[in-house]
Amino acid sequence: MSVQVSDHALVRYLQRIGGFDIERLRSTIAARCAEAARAGASGIIIDGHEFIIQRGFDGSAVVTTVLPPQAKQNRKGRL
Repeated sequence: MSVQVSDHALVRYLQRIGGFDIERLRSTIAARCAEAARAGASGIIIDGHEFIIQRGFDGSAVVTTVLPPQAKQNRKGRL
């Protein structure tokens, strides 16, 4: 029998056992994406990674994922 670990469990492990300050990381990401979000961008590339920004129902900006550098190229069909 194999055991899988959910993303939620992994984040909680990092937060509670691994010593990562998740709220500090969240604040850092928000600060780095704030200017692009205010300008209405749907994403921003920072250090080669693409931060995807979507709008919440209330119009707020939400960073929903971060893609690695090659992901954008792969989405466009390039290797």
